Amino acid sequence: MTRGTTVLIEIVFNLQNVFGSQTLIDPTNPVITVTGPDNINRATDVVLTRYDAGRYYYTLATFTTWRKGYYTSTVTAAYNSMPIKLTQIKSFILE
Repeated sequence: MTRGTTVLIEIVFNLQNVFGSQTLIDPTNPVITVTGPDNINRATDVVLTRYDAGRYYYTLATFTTWRKGYYTSTVTAAYNSMPIKLTQIKSFILE
């Protein structure tokens, strides 16, 4: 990705049962934090947008002044009162 463009981050929440099949789930309060290679949060606890059962997204407008490198996304939510935390290392790269 080029600095100064908008990045689309998609998240899919699914629950895998003991037989190996998966069911899409809608957690409560899904939020995302995006951290740059300089350890600066570029988005903090922003609510994700739902576009289908279990499927969410976030669009992040980047700036040309942001540091080049790997950006990490961390998503937190809850499902049936159980916390969920997903960390996506190298979520996207700015060049």
